[in-house]
Amino acid sequence: MELLVRPGLANAWILVLPIWILGFLISAMALSVFVPMEPGSVWFFAGLPLVAAGAGAHLAARLTYIRTDPDRPATRGVYRLSRNPMYASWSLVLGAAWAFMAGCTHLLILGEERYCKERYGAAYLDYMARVPRYFLLF
Repeated sequence: MELLVRPGLANAWILVLPIWILGFLISAMALSVFVPMEPGSVWFFAGLPLVAAGAGAHLAARLTYIRTDPDRPATRGVYRLSRNPMYASWSLVLGAAWAFMAGCTHLLILGEERYCKERYGAAYLDYMARVPRYFLLF
């Protein structure tokens, strides 16, 4: 643990890191129930660069932070772009997961709408004309 944190912050990371890891694992397991991950699929390759960029940025931020003198703020490397790059980098990873879930959900909705048009005909087409697909958006 000494290599991962500066003195004084070890207690915070001992508590926070396992919660992050657990939350990520639970989210991944929940997602895989509805949308199995298929390495080699379009979605896999679309999200892979975001996940890699997020993980790489997090590692770069962590290493920069560790190498910075404890009496000075970290201002080099990715810290020139963000004051909180370790947290911001996880936004890329979570953004990839969100985009994947949103895309899969949209495909499910399109399939359901196609079924409803066939099943209910003009009544459903009238309903579609009056009510937006996504809560007042479009």
